[in-house]
Amino acid sequence: MATSDKLNYLIDTKQAIKTAIQNKGVEIADSDAFRSYADKISSIPQNVVQEADEWKPEPDWWDIETILENDTEDYAQKAIFLLTDQLDSGNIINIQGFAHYKTSDGQEFNKNITETFNISNIFDISQDKECSKGYKTRYIIGYTNLDNTTINANINIPYNSIYIIYDNIYTNKKFNARRFLEGIKTKNNCRFTNFSGMFSSCYSLQSVPNLDTSSGTDFSNMFGICYCLQSVPNLDTSNGTDFSNMFGSCYCLYKLNISKISTTLSFSISSFLTYLSLLNILNALVDLTGQDAKTLTLGTTNIAKLTDEEKAIATDKNWILK
Repeated sequence: MATSDKLNYLIDTKQAIKTAIQNKGVEIADSDAFRSYADKISSIPQNVVQEADEWKPEPDWWDIETILENDTEDYAQKAIFLLTDQLDSGNIINIQGFAHYKTSDGQEFNKNITETFNISNIFDISQDKECSKGYKTRYIIGYTNLDNTTINANINIPYNSIYIIYDNIYTNKKFNARRFLEGIKTKNNCRFTNFSGMFSSCYSLQSVPNLDTSSGTDFSNMFGICYCLQSVPNLDTSNGTDFSNMFGSCYCLYKLNISKISTTLSFSISSFLTYLSLLNILNALVDLTGQDAKTLTLGTTNIAKLTDEEKAIATDKNWILK
């Protein structure tokens, strides 16, 4: 990447963070230094978060949950994605991993499951559904009959991915809805093994629902650069092997319930973690007695919330606490 491209990327990133903070009701002046944004994030009220399982779609969107329930296509696995017409011109909107597709404007077409294609220009916009918030919505359904070891669903839909439902999807890959995500639901036997980068750069994401992560092994960068993330409930990491940068830049994280931590993990940037969340983290550490020690980084602010006996929960299991 050229130096000019890197600079433009940094400028875009700064603007995205600024917009996300402003959307949470915190004022930022054009004259405020980028370095001050961390303090702005820290000032975001923590009692305004809406739990993801309580989130409801807008009443004038396409009702994709009902659409999926009433769909009679004879495929073993399917997923439906609600999109807006507000496309991000700086990114290509791609979808991959399905053999057959159906769109809200009545189109149907087949693709090779390994083929990645741009869906930003395939819709008849006259069929989009008006929303009172000033944009329009559309949807696309993907189908496949592949078994649970070979499907590779890899969706990268920047900004405009609003609401996603997976129905009976088994995958060894991830989906990635970057930067802006209002809702996600999973149904039936939805299982992923690769959660790497799943919510990476979802700047406005505040909380996530109870996802089935029990088959997950790779959680690296799952919530990386989720500046406004506050709540992560009931995260089953019992089979996890890679947690690198899982919560990188999660400045606002305060509520976390994680089941098992087996390798080095850092929460140093998440200084708002509650006492109960910290105890959960300590109790989730696997016992490394007789093995090489690994490091749990909580940071000085979080460590100060713990007693010596509570810190010993980690050290007694051969973890280095920082």
